[in-house]
Amino acid sequence: MQAGQGVSHDRYLGPGWKHMTAIRRSDRLELFVDGKPSAESNARGGSPFDLAHSQPLLIGFGGTGYFSGRIQEVRVHRRALAPEVVKGLAESERRG
Repeated sequence: MQAGQGVSHDRYLGPGWKHMTAIRRSDRLELFVDGKPSAESNARGGSPFDLAHSQPLLIGFGGTGYFSGRIQEVRVHRRALAPEVVKGLAESERRG
């Protein structure tokens, strides 16, 4: 069952902090873990996502559960980041 478009990392992440990046491009969602591609979800029919709504943005909430842990920082960009930029951000976070 799917209510709306979603993308998830369906494997154990292991211990410690992880750098997670979700990107919406015109017709797909992409998920990166520590700068590496993890999952992708395409829009039905290849049409662009319409994200217009009046509900607040919820991070860590899904159709079957929710994130249990701590989030250190959240960034929202006005554009889809290139994979090289995502990798660079993850590497800079690891270096501290």
